[in-house]
Amino acid sequence: MRGLLLTVLSGALLAALPAAAAEDGAKGAPAVDVATLACRDFDAMAEADAKAYAAVTVWLDGWLNGRVNETGFGPQSRAARAEAWRQACRETPDRPLLDAALATTADPDDPAAGDGFDMAFLKCYQFIDLAETDQPAAVTIVRWNDGWHAGAIGETAFTAKDHEKMADGFLDACANRKYHRRNLIRIMAGKYR
Repeated sequence: MRGLLLTVLSGALLAALPAAAAEDGAKGAPAVDVATLACRDFDAMAEADAKAYAAVTVWLDGWLNGRVNETGFGPQSRAARAEAWRQACRETPDRPLLDAALATTADPDDPAAGDGFDMAFLKCYQFIDLAETDQPAAVTIVRWNDGWHAGAIGETAFTAKDHEKMADGFLDACANRKYHRRNLIRIMAGKYR
């Protein structure tokens, strides 16, 4: 019975989450290359399109973590890093965003630095539950993981299509009973980038 329920639930999520990622992606996840996006454009994005700005900061946070194989995810610490990137960008507006982000770190004594959780411990069944109860949070996890995987292999392109593929991949893999209790970030390593 549980297997049938998981299959039905996964089928519904297979249709809903990628559509949400694509819809959100079309509106809030522009196709950009963070290696060539100028700081002035990033700063302007923060002022003009909060959704696109949030999408880029989530993805870039994942990218920076994937680059060093770090799996910690924290919304408040990510916001502090994004503000540090923005400050660095204001000082040198012609600089590429990626250069500013690589050279800038948030204050390690910031109380927000310990918020969040370790993505390495997020299991497939937990992701499926989250996708059912809090779709925006699930899309954020997809976006961060897409950035993490891109950072791990050195890609700097950020597109809505990649998010949709990552969402499909997560749900396909998690619907497979043999992966149901496995760590989400590890089952996707290298498969969809």
